Amino acid sequence: METDKLRVLLVGSGFIGTALANRLLQSGYFVRIISRHVPDIVSDSLEKIEMELSEAIRHPELWKNVETVIYTLHRDRPNESQYDSEKDTDFDLMQNVLTLLNGSGCSQLIYLSSGGAVYGEPQTEVVEELHPRKPVSSYGESKKRLEDLLITNSEHASFNTVVLRPSNVYGNQPDGHITGIVNHLITAAKHQQRFTIWGDGQGQKGYLHIDDLNELILRVISQFQATTGAFNVCSEEYYTPRQLVQLVRDFGYELNCHFAEKKAFDVCQIRLSGKKARETFGWKPKHLLKEYMEFRLKNR
Repeated sequence: METDKLRVLLVGSGFIGTALANRLLQSGYFVRIISRHVPDIVSDSLEKIEMELSEAIRHPELWKNVETVIYTLHRDRPNESQYDSEKDTDFDLMQNVLTLLNGSGCSQLIYLSSGGAVYGEPQTEVVEELHPRKPVSSYGESKKRLEDLLITNSEHASFNTVVLRPSNVYGNQPDGHITGIVNHLITAAKHQQRFTIWGDGQGQKGYLHIDDLNELILRVISQFQATTGAFNVCSEEYYTPRQLVQLVRDFGYELNCHFAEKKAFDVCQIRLSGKKARETFGWKPKHLLKEYMEFRLKNR
């Protein structure tokens, strides 16, 4: 199928969704975005639907004439409250979306899950996709429940379902909308702000550049006829918070660090394996975290 005839429906336009929309448009896709706040992108190939998802599911016509749906939206965030399935609006919304997509002509649903929250505390040194999922946060519990819903639905759905579990995603973000430890650390260094490390700062996690994530998503789209299941998405670059701080200092910045008590809902250390995604899609991350940090610190 020619990419210039393939329409993609993108649900959500946060950091990942906005970057993905730009990449899809640059690659010749027609894109429809459903989001409460549609990004300021100008393109004849972009259709903007600015509304809450709870409203969008009342309009079946918005979910038709699409080949691929990419779902990046999640309302819940990590916090200390206990998971309550009765209040899981993300689950309820997804149920409605699946009902709309079944029989709509959609060929593929790509769901952005989490490469840390769904697994919880790792039981092995390297975590592969079959590792037990035992979340320690309400956010992780919600993501896990959504994955289970998608897996069950895929058994009788008219479209393929791919679940992507990215590690900590970083990349250029607009001022005032900073997310993730990497960009918070860069901001603290450049503005001489105190940087808080939760816990002892010794736990290693993986980091993934947004462009590498988007490259994989493009490959998933092009191979949808033969692809289903869950995939970790990671570069297998592992850093502790202390090592990230040292990188900043190596580039000549002073940094005032404050250590605070570990958050009960945070997974402090996890090393994902990206072998399955690399072998299935012929994908290999190209960006290095150290190079990104050096560029941001020296040029902005």
